[in-house]
Amino acid sequence: MRAIHPGLYRFVAVLVLVAMSVFGAAQSEPLLEHIGGIASGQHDIVLGSDGDQVIVLRQPVNTASPWAGAQTHLATIMGSPWLVERPVQSDLVPDQATAWEGLGKLLHVDIDPSSGMAVLSTFKENRHSIWFSARKPDNTWSDPWQAPALEPLHGEAAFAMFDLAEGREGDVVFAFKPDQKDECSGAGWKGQWKGGYDIARLPRRGGYNAVWFLDPINTTAHEWAMAPHPMGGGWLSAERLNGLGGADPWWCSAIPLDHLPVEMSGLFMKGHTLTVYCGSAPLEGVEWTVQDAKTGSAVLQSSSDASGQVALDRLRSEGHYQWIAKPVSSCLQATAIWTNASGEVVQRFVLLGGTWRINMLTALDVGSWQVRPMDRSRLPRLAPIHNTNLQVEWVVFHAIGSPGIRPGDSQRLKAWANEWKRSTKGQVLVMGHASVDGDPEDNRKLANERARKVAAQLEFAGLSPDQIRVEGWGSERPLLRCPEGVSCPPGGRERSRRTELYLLRE
Repeated sequence: MRAIHPGLYRFVAVLVLVAMSVFGAAQSEPLLEHIGGIASGQHDIVLGSDGDQVIVLRQPVNTASPWAGAQTHLATIMGSPWLVERPVQSDLVPDQATAWEGLGKLLHVDIDPSSGMAVLSTFKENRHSIWFSARKPDNTWSDPWQAPALEPLHGEAAFAMFDLAEGREGDVVFAFKPDQKDECSGAGWKGQWKGGYDIARLPRRGGYNAVWFLDPINTTAHEWAMAPHPMGGGWLSAERLNGLGGADPWWCSAIPLDHLPVEMSGLFMKGHTLTVYCGSAPLEGVEWTVQDAKTGSAVLQSSSDASGQVALDRLRSEGHYQWIAKPVSSCLQATAIWTNASGEVVQRFVLLGGTWRINMLTALDVGSWQVRPMDRSRLPRLAPIHNTNLQVEWVVFHAIGSPGIRPGDSQRLKAWANEWKRSTKGQVLVMGHASVDGDPEDNRKLANERARKVAAQLEFAGLSPDQIRVEGWGSERPLLRCPEGVSCPPGGRERSRRTELYLLRE
């Protein structure tokens, strides 16, 4: 294939920009305007703005170690975002925190005041990375973590910034380049990688679990950064768009949301609500912050309506979250009720103290249960009962290494619990077991997790926590034969991977 002459490339780029300016409104594409007041023969990356001036990271293009000699500059905006004064060097440097040591050279820090989150752009061992960190109550910063959507991918992420547009607050816009082109063909990707560094979005909705490429502003060249303007639009720092050399800033009239529509069905908790009551009266205006239970990052902020309700539609069904709110002064104790799309009660919570916390999905998934190290469920932890003469009432079998319950077993278990609570008083002993495979201590933990997962189904069926005892026995009690009436797996090890239910009658 023949190479394109640089002069012809620039001519074509000008024609493209003119065409965009003429037809942009009709095509709903963002318009680009070259910011000559900032651009130089070096790499000029716009890192942000307060509306009055822009922050520029300037790096000589011939530097042997990328970003080693980069310097911060400030440029005053004159009347319109693409008319600015010449940038002047500044001593402005990224904020530093002890928790961020070890990440490498800190190129940029962007902080979202509403959520107390920071997104960090770093450079280490010749690779770009972005990290999250959360401000703790003592005003220090948490240990950094990477976005869940980026963890399984192989590539470089650079110059991350929070979006400022209404409805997208907390989204992170950043530059990404996969190590291999086919990295972007997996599930969860929206849009298409164009080549070089492309601008992408991490939606806060759902806890940064997806990556969307912003196709309308991506090319086969490098788009290094996308800095949002407080009033809309932003600065796209890109190379080879008929600029002066290196990476040049361009004014972008609108930051696209996504190139493709997002399929929400099955991913989010559509129709689920959380309702807060003080006695029987709904509480309006209770402000909730929802955090990712693993990372502590704020996923969304909402306030209860006149019916005391907060919609859960924006939470992913497989997520793990904490809800935190300051109680209203008129109510010392309240109740929160979580209902599904059919209006059925999934769980009830009692709210007490100076701060209301609902570890709703820390331990509970929609349709299943996963125990986390920070498990704060209401199920009691009691001393084991050593009576081995009890008769087994129910047995649930599990797959190897898994605490999971098959959907059919879950329904039958709930039906059994509903029948039992109507006809019997006393407690249910839930005893988890494992086969002899693997490490004994790991087997003990797995057995306990199996028992608590089964116990959660009993709680869903309406049994109170004080009616349930949970024990995990590891591989100490292999099952040689099944109780009468129980369909038993063929092998001894398979049937040992089980949870047994016993009735402790009063």
